[in-house]
Amino acid sequence: MVDLPSVPSHDTFNRVFQLLSPALLQDCLAQHGHALLDTLAQKQLCLDGKKLRGVSPRSADNAGLYLVNAWVSENRLCVGQQRVADKSNEITALPELLAQLDLREAVVTIDAMGCQAAIAGQIRQQQGHYLWLSSATRASCGKK
Repeated sequence: MVDLPSVPSHDTFNRVFQLLSPALLQDCLAQHGHALLDTLAQKQLCLDGKKLRGVSPRSADNAGLYLVNAWVSENRLCVGQQRVADKSNEITALPELLAQLDLREAVVTIDAMGCQAAIAGQIRQQQGHYLWLSSATRASCGKK
């Protein structure tokens, strides 16, 4: 650790983060997360999409930045994120996020928007389990 007389300013943090490679930072944080949580087995994995605050300048052309997060409530740890492409929605980002994760014996929960037969199939293919409630229009989700 660095011995500093006080907390660095917002500007200092900003300059440091601008110098970091996003891919390398993500890898480093993922390794740290794996040290805290080595397996998702028997864990509830909550998937949900959110718009990030403070990233949407006031213009009609900017819809903001949306991410789908994979959150383990028990450990209070985000184990994965996937950006939602512009002019798209969570459904297209969910398969990409799921592919990044080892779902063996994990229990995946998703809101009604994610209740899709293809997503349920991918979770089962990756040896995970899913649990979700859905509206009547999606009552047949996952059934063959």
